[in-house]
Amino acid sequence: MLPLTEKEKKVYEFIKEFIQANGYSPSTREIALFFKIAPKNAHKYLKNLEEKGYIRRTKNISRGISLILKKIPLVTTAYAGNPSEINEIADEFYEIDASLFPYKDIFLVRVSGDSMINAHIEDGDIAVVARDVEILSGDIVVVSIFNELTLKRFIENKGKIILHPENENYKDIVLNGINRDEVKIIGKVVGIIRRIK
Repeated sequence: MLPLTEKEKKVYEFIKEFIQANGYSPSTREIALFFKIAPKNAHKYLKNLEEKGYIRRTKNISRGISLILKKIPLVTTAYAGNPSEINEIADEFYEIDASLFPYKDIFLVRVSGDSMINAHIEDGDIAVVARDVEILSGDIVVVSIFNELTLKRFIENKGKIILHPENENYKDIVLNGINRDEVKIIGKVVGIIRRIK
């Protein structure tokens, strides 16, 4: 997805909030009235949003604007290789507003346990994981250890790699003593989805 200009972001947010509040999309005229612009300029913004992959428009329908949703796989087991393999082992799929996580290669992992509660990540949360980003010391990552996924803070210090839990009841996992073939950093946590209780 291509980045939006500040004005395009405002138009996109207006469309999203309008749909959430009303259950249907605004018309081009309503967009023009809200932003106090000419209808032809509203058309231009809609065209840009569509070309950049944020909305879809149905021709000849007054309220034919819909947000583009990404279909993201949720996995609970470790995997290797290309993104298509993730889909093959996915437990289920979620549709998410594509603008929330503008990464090319993302998947979801359901959090199990309380080892990251001090980082505000709770049991039952869904972690959004990006594989196409640089991982730096201090980032929260998903790691496959002996074919099981774990979510921890990645720390690299003087050549030593540590997976640090954000809960004083758990110990650090030091990777130096583990066969590195059995350990793979899968991706960086870029967001958390939580169901409101």
